[in-house]
Amino acid sequence: TKSDPEQMDFEALGNLKFSRDPTTNPLMYNWNHAFLRYCDGGYYSGQRDEPKMIQKNPIFYRGRYITEALFTDLTKNFGFANSTDVVISGCSAGAMRVFAHLDALRSFIPASAKVVGLADSGYYMDVNIFTPLKRYVVTEQNATALLNQECLKTFEGQEEKCLVGSVIAGYLKTPIFAFQSRFDSDQRSCEMGPLCRLSTSCVKAYAGNLSQSLEKTLQHPHGYFLDSCVRHCFFDNLAPKDATGIYPLQAFATWYGGGLANYSQESIYPCPDCCNTDLKSLTI
Repeated sequence: TKSDPEQMDFEALGNLKFSRDPTTNPLMYNWNHAFLRYCDGGYYSGQRDEPKMIQKNPIFYRGRYITEALFTDLTKNFGFANSTDVVISGCSAGAMRVFAHLDALRSFIPASAKVVGLADSGYYMDVNIFTPLKRYVVTEQNATALLNQECLKTFEGQEEKCLVGSVIAGYLKTPIFAFQSRFDSDQRSCEMGPLCRLSTSCVKAYAGNLSQSLEKTLQHPHGYFLDSCVRHCFFDNLAPKDATGIYPLQAFATWYGGGLANYSQESIYPCPDCCNTDLKSLTI
């Protein structure tokens, strides 16, 4: 954005995927990172030719062209054509985008490169309180070009479903690894009614449905780290450990290398011990 400095310390963002510590981030600690700030409200996929007028102000929904410009810039100015390994990652809305657009984004990357998705807190459920709200993205923003075409054929007239992780995961061809909490704090606010989010039994029921769905759809070649920390996105002071003491990015590196694909904490709610509070002891 205009307020961003020309140089940015990615580690200062507090997200361990940018960490340069090989213990915390064993796969990507010495990789090149490209950071695209999310701000367009349509997962950088809008393709509306004419602006929409809001209180006499033109609003442009042209996120798809921003996506294309990003890859063009990386290729022209940063040697992206020589990439051998690419991880497309995001959290929250960014993770929804990874699920929804991963196969399409793969086409922008050299065919010889190994490409996977890394979605943090983006496995939303297809529920009536949430999914219909995404209808404006596919209608007002004309944002279907980057969605999975097979999914679109299945849900003609309900294309917004192809933005939802629990729906689109079953269609993905490009491997994806999900970091996901059963008790995601954002999903409690936007996928549960007021009474449900205050009810332990209702929250547990939602968590059970999410766990069952994720474990079913993210089979080989995909993978997941499913935790019980009440969190949204993966930041320093909340990075959970699985039952064997493995952190998410350690699990991701193992999966990426062809190892174990599924990691999980016990489903307990509430579980204050499920959120790690001593991760700093791992860093140098």
